[in-house]
Amino acid sequence: MKKENMLRVFNDLNDDFIAEAAPRSLKPKESPFAWLNTRVLAGAMAVLLIALLSPLFLNRPSEPVQITRPYTSFAEKSEAEQKAGLALTCPDTWHDCTVSEYRVYTAGMLEAVYMNAENETVLTVRKAKGSDDISGDYNTYAEETVIRKDEFVITARGDNGLCHVMTWTADGYSYSVSVSAGISPEEADLLIDSIR
Repeated sequence: MKKENMLRVFNDLNDDFIAEAAPRSLKPKESPFAWLNTRVLAGAMAVLLIALLSPLFLNRPSEPVQITRPYTSFAEKSEAEQKAGLALTCPDTWHDCTVSEYRVYTAGMLEAVYMNAENETVLTVRKAKGSDDISGDYNTYAEETVIRKDEFVITARGDNGLCHVMTWTADGYSYSVSVSAGISPEEADLLIDSIR
């Protein structure tokens, strides 16, 4: 065939025929690592990094935290009474213990703390305006006794016949007495008589 004839034949060819005659491209084989696109890979790396680094932060020894005391301590009862805005009558000594400090809580509660020679708190006496239970003792005791006095009623809680916590209200004030080792009801009665 001559050049001219060939040219005319190629010019007359339809583009569809050319596309049909062209060899089809083979589909590339799918890689077994196709799932590793950038998002999945970034997510997996983030999870791995968190898993590796979390023990460093979770088990890190914490810095000591300074807890502010909700009360102000006083050595002199008169200063504590002035700060609390109320007077507290209680014994200066009890058994071999003396009042080591007076505490005034932010809510206006006054507390006398009795400590033994080992510097352990053995007795606390509290007074505040109102009629709430101000003992701060949320332990569960096996026994609860109601002691009736002439002018008020005392609720005593304890175990094995001993009173650990006594609460009462009188003249618009709440009172509580807490004894760590517990005392007999008779001794509790005498102690309460000395508190106003």
